[in-house]
Amino acid sequence: SESSHAEDLALRSGERQRLATNVLWDLDDDVIVVGAAGAGKSCLLRMGVLALAKRWADGSRVHAVPVYVLAADLAVDRPVQDAIAASVNADLSRIGSPNSWSPQFFRDAPAPGARWMILVDGLDEVIDPDQRRGIIGKLAGARDQQAAPYQLFITTRPLTDPELEAVSRWNLKHYDLIGFDSGQLEHLALRWFTALELPDPYQAAAQLSLAISRAGLKELARAPLMATLLCQLFIDN
Repeated sequence: SESSHAEDLALRSGERQRLATNVLWDLDDDVIVVGAAGAGKSCLLRMGVLALAKRWADGSRVHAVPVYVLAADLAVDRPVQDAIAASVNADLSRIGSPNSWSPQFFRDAPAPGARWMILVDGLDEVIDPDQRRGIIGKLAGARDQQAAPYQLFITTRPLTDPELEAVSRWNLKHYDLIGFDSGQLEHLALRWFTALELPDPYQAAAQLSLAISRAGLKELARAPLMATLLCQLFIDN
């Protein structure tokens, strides 16, 4: 259900052009995606991991290997490769995996002609603004190293002016996550209701859309997290 949720997300570039999120995984640029609370930032990153891993598994030519890290794990006073390795190993430990990776593993390219795509989640969840700016500086510094094997992909809620200034010095491609329209909401609901084997998922999706409109919740339902919760509430009652 999370991947279905993420497939409905859409982006707006600096030129205000609306784009599907799947274009992100084919870019060669460093990227920052900004979205409000519940806009689907973490789901987007998980979708990126799944999409790129599937390409590798299928034997497709891929320019990047995804590595999901929490921004808070990069706030520590250590080289960026050490912080990445520690974050990945903590994730592996949580799922009971016996594997672990050394910092050296992330200092070299993952494969000929490929880079690590470092997917940095939750920059805004680092409370201290100095730490946030430090993380931005650390990532920019790592990317600027000669022959650095990294492509950087950062998600965050809207940044403060000093952080925007720090980011503006770094040539990031900027996108905004935009909320659902009514058609996307019905599409999301239809997939939920079909997967859960409701007797008539099309009618249920239409009923949910009507109920949201009558309750004055249309704007709230534009947030993907709230739309998902409303789908589940509708199913329960």
